[in-house]
Amino acid sequence: MVFGWLEAIVADRRGNFAVMVGILSIPILGGCGIAVDFALMSQQRSMLQSAADLAALASARELGLINAKSETIANIAKTYVRSNFDPGDEISGDATELTVETKVDKDKRQVEVTISYHWAPILLKYLDSRVTPMNVSATARLVGETNVCVIGLDKVAGQTVSLDSNSSLNASNCAVFSNSKAKQGLSSLSNAYLKAEYICSSGGKAGSQSNYSKAPITDCPQILDPLAGRSPPMVGTCDSTNLEVIDKTVTLYPGVYCGGLRIDGNAVVHFAPGVYVIKDGIFNVDSNSQIEGTNVGFYLTGNQSTFRFASNATVNLTAPKDGEMAGLLFYEEPGSTVLRRFEILSNYARILVGTIYLPHGRFIVDADNNVADQSAYTAIVARRVELYASAKLVLNTDYHLTSVPVPDGLGGGNKPTLVK
Repeated sequence: MVFGWLEAIVADRRGNFAVMVGILSIPILGGCGIAVDFALMSQQRSMLQSAADLAALASARELGLINAKSETIANIAKTYVRSNFDPGDEISGDATELTVETKVDKDKRQVEVTISYHWAPILLKYLDSRVTPMNVSATARLVGETNVCVIGLDKVAGQTVSLDSNSSLNASNCAVFSNSKAKQGLSSLSNAYLKAEYICSSGGKAGSQSNYSKAPITDCPQILDPLAGRSPPMVGTCDSTNLEVIDKTVTLYPGVYCGGLRIDGNAVVHFAPGVYVIKDGIFNVDSNSQIEGTNVGFYLTGNQSTFRFASNATVNLTAPKDGEMAGLLFYEEPGSTVLRRFEILSNYARILVGTIYLPHGRFIVDADNNVADQSAYTAIVARRVELYASAKLVLNTDYHLTSVPVPDGLGGGNKPTLVK
């Protein structure tokens, strides 16, 4: 029956076949047009979403920079969208049909990017007016702990982190933690002043509001030592024993310095890049001596191994950028005698780039000038941190200005990640 009907149409010479084909072609062509629109829409949406994702990740990364401004972040998002979305010659659309909105939430450390794009579908716009403009969004957030400049590890002692006299600690773009549960585990007294983005004490605090840039948060959870799992460097045989450099200009090389290292008088010492093991003796820089070294790390092993930089000594040191001491300027041997003194008395210790890690020691700054203020970044992780006299310890977080890495858990490693 059906075949007979088709045969009749084909055999008909009066034009009915052409009419029927024309009528039948309308839904066929319409279906093709809709299929093409759906394909284009899928392609456009995928391209737009990719552009939004990239823009959100790029702009959220800027939240990790110092003094990041919302308008700068928004401009970065727009630039990424326009650079990463190309509709192609075969598809209608240009840059003027794109709108990019950016919402910056600094408290949540996240950026939301929304893109609207006006495109020209063939038929879908008649079936569903909502197909244009096309809207996509992406949200990226910085993950990881707050940048940390100071951790006082002692869990029970009073004044685990302490400032006295006219001293000051400026950690304006990072956090200061005291792990002590003592009532005065964090202390800023006399005319001392502690400035930080975030101040946290696992116990209580001593000092008035005028001693702090913002009220410390008390009863904070204790945080784990972020460097506790760090493997110490290998210690070989002695390369030098009881070395003294007095009134000389010399270059020293990586190795094991048994009996410590004394630099005195008007000595000038350049440390070649590498790891210096100070074993069973003090690293003592005295009088008018000067020391400097780029990409150098000092590992202090043995119960007599500490450092002391006298008041007129000049100290300019930068930690290694790779290897076993990457990011560590000073590293006290795990298991050392508790509460040994590591002293910066120098008025000219302006460059100390890297992390000072003294898990059992007292890090003491007792100077009359700025300390570490010319460093890209400095972080202190010690059993106790103590400032006296008129010392002005400045802990920067300009991580992008140096190739010296920041150890995990201290900052600089914040990574943007898409959350939706």
